[in-house]
Amino acid sequence: MNRHTIENRWLRVRQVADYLNVSPATIWRWLETRDFPKPVKIGPRVTAWKFQDVLEWENGKALVQAATSEAAKVAATPVKAIQDADLPDFSHMQRTPKGAASCTA
Repeated sequence: MNRHTIENRWLRVRQVADYLNVSPATIWRWLETRDFPKPVKIGPRVTAWKFQDVLEWENGKALVQAATSEAAKVAATPVKAIQDADLPDFSHMQRTPKGAASCTA
């Protein structure tokens, strides 16, 4: 088995930034402002991320974006469109006052 599998791969900040198509400064900012995976200090001047952690974060972020996008679509649907949808016509039915018998003989 290849010892450089995804689970064992480590990425430096530039590699993480390139993978996510952002700048290294954005990666450092995300550590402060988002739930971004924490890096591991490998040496005095070497910090790296487990590639598996970055992948899991990216997949979780994609799921959240998809759910948010779907919720935005529903929220953007005009009320009139919902009201005019093909709903059954109950206009012929009469409402029974609360507490009154609902059956007529």
